[in-house]
Amino acid sequence: MAEATKTADAAEGDHKTADTLDLQKQASTLVDTIDKIGGRLDTIDRRQEDLAKEFDEAKKTQYPMGAPYIRKGESVMTSRPYSMMRLAVSCRKRLLQERDWNSHAKVELGLSDKLKKEYEAHGYVGNGELVPLGADLMPTKPTKVVDDSGKEQELPGLPVELVKECRDVMRSSLADFDTRELDYLDKQGHTNVRKDMSANVATTGGTFVAFAAQGELIDMLRGVEVMSRAGAQEIDLPPQGSIRFPRVTSGITISAYAENTTLTESTPGTGHLLLQAKAYSGYVDIPDELMKFSTSVAVESWLRGEFVKDIGLKIDADMIAGTGGIGIQGATMYSGARTVIASTVAAQGDTLEAWDPGRLLADIADQNAPVDSGFFYAMRNTLWDGLINRRADVLVAADSLGTFLFNNATQAVGGGAVRKTLNGHQVITSTQVPANRTKGAATTLTMVFGGVGSQWIIARSGVIDFAMTDSDGSKFLNRLSTMRGTMYADAGPKTEQSFGMIDDLLNA
Repeated sequence: MAEATKTADAAEGDHKTADTLDLQKQASTLVDTIDKIGGRLDTIDRRQEDLAKEFDEAKKTQYPMGAPYIRKGESVMTSRPYSMMRLAVSCRKRLLQERDWNSHAKVELGLSDKLKKEYEAHGYVGNGELVPLGADLMPTKPTKVVDDSGKEQELPGLPVELVKECRDVMRSSLADFDTRELDYLDKQGHTNVRKDMSANVATTGGTFVAFAAQGELIDMLRGVEVMSRAGAQEIDLPPQGSIRFPRVTSGITISAYAENTTLTESTPGTGHLLLQAKAYSGYVDIPDELMKFSTSVAVESWLRGEFVKDIGLKIDADMIAGTGGIGIQGATMYSGARTVIASTVAAQGDTLEAWDPGRLLADIADQNAPVDSGFFYAMRNTLWDGLINRRADVLVAADSLGTFLFNNATQAVGGGAVRKTLNGHQVITSTQVPANRTKGAATTLTMVFGGVGSQWIIARSGVIDFAMTDSDGSKFLNRLSTMRGTMYADAGPKTEQSFGMIDDLLNA
């Protein structure tokens, strides 16, 4: 009995010893954890003290007797005009990874960011800066689009306030335009300018001769647009880049039937006109000195105008005879467009007779095209001159010594030029009409293009995408930057039969 009691006491003692060791171990772990937390709290306290010192130091005036706050760059609230040159300089600095790349173009970059935010919400993707092209081409009304699954959804239009801001900013950007300021093009060193004397050597006295006086800018000679002057309908191209117009291609067949006669079924035909964004781009090399030192409004106007006018003319030319694909398909290239053969046919080019334009009008009118709502003819100036000066024969055939076939001796009331018309319909003369048609060995033939202007739809984007690069090694060494401008547009006919041509004509 005594032995059993001793054994129980020993077991109980061992159990108490194990519990004590376990408690001591837990206590040691708890102390270590508390020490770590205390160390971290000390670190936090020291950091708070350092931040308090830094905050107190930051509140002090940076410069003795100076302003407590200094803004770097221009104010975003500035009222200066919009400048595309400032935007170009900013893009150039960003390429060079300069720290203040955005400090002097806050107006332009801010407006571009606003446009990007709205256009990206509609599916636009781009890495350039957006410059307003025309406020009238920016969609303010909701746009209905069809996704890949065929479901129709409505995208909201751009905010009216943003469109108004674009209109006001671009309107004031050229308020102080002065063409004489284009002397920057010569004074900044990217053209060869020399002060001449009789020997044309500055070291023999030429330094006493002043620079030549700077006159106004003489612009290059360009053609004039056809489709916009013909009354084409212009709409804004939705930001997602496409718009579809459903249309009816054939009607219901109506017939008279006798009593108890089975009717013949007919199904109206439908189709659609799909306009998708076609990219029209151009680029120009700009010397760094021109971007860095020039603040000229004239240079600003010149660069902006060059892009807009030349891209616009290329789009217009494609709308007449473009082959489609990556560009716009011309009105004369659709399968439904009408083609009339000139009355005088030859192997090396046909001759336009006085009655041929009327034949084209009649052929288009026979397709039920609304010719009374604004039919037009378009041709080159030389062809028009040969047509209106056509004279009747008198003594022998083809002597052309009689009266003029067209009355071109009248004048407009009050003087000035007479509006060009043919049988009461508008005539547009322009070098935009092709002069590269081929027949036989002839390669410089032209055409008479005609149609109903209101049956043509032009969709343009409301912004131009500008981007800068200096990735070309030789251009980088020459201190040149490339500015690329891209305009998105497409166009097409409501009804293909509303347009036609008399092709392969001698330009005389």
